[in-house]
This record gives sequence, C-alpha cells and structure tokens, in this order.
Amino acid sequence: MQLVDIVCLEDGTLSDVLRQHGWTKNAKLIADLQSALRAVLDRMMGPAIRANQRAITFSEGRTNPIFG
Repeated sequence: MQLVDIVCLEDGTLSDVLRQHGWTKNAKLIADLQSALRAVLDRMMGPAIRANQRAITFSEGRTNPIFG
C-alpha cells in the first residue's frame, strides 16, 4: 500500500501522499488518511498473544483487550 510505504518506509508526510496522487492538501483528506493509516497499522500488527497483555491500537477510541 502506497500510504504505508510513503509514511513509514520513505519517512514522508500525509501531504506527500496527497501530492504524489495529484490531490491538494485539505484538512478533510488529511483526516481521512490518518484514519486509514491507523486502520492499516492495526491490521498489520495483528494480535499479540501473551498472558495478561492488552493489544495496543492506533485507532481512535478505546483499546479492546485481546484476552478476556
């Protein structure tokens, strides 16, 4: 995914992502990219299975425990 590549591997900004795809910087688009990046990083991380440990997420809102 180019979003992850640009931000995480190439040390780019969300504005760089927009620029590379021909979009102009816009607060709504930046917020949408932040949300998408959080969701992608959460999916990439996957569950961590360790006793008495909770998952750390980048998404907004509360963190859901992976163990009961």
